[in-house]
Amino acid sequence: MIIFYELGGLSIGIPGEIAGFWSAHRQYGKLPWSALFKPAIDMCNEGITVQKALAFSILQNKNKLWEHRPF
Repeated sequence: MIIFYELGGLSIGIPGEIAGFWSAHRQYGKLPWSALFKPAIDMCNEGITVQKALAFSILQNKNKLWEHRPF
């Protein structure tokens, strides 16, 4: 049985996390909101180099990853 938080978006964060970031940013933030996430967005668009252990894990689980697109 697959539990929602094992795969997909819920596996990488908690419900309400972004809303919490937004609330903290409104009160204390100095940078523009878009600047906070730009490095992560750039990594998603451009890709990153991974170590052998992560590459191996991805290859071992590629079928499971493809089943649960988009990711």
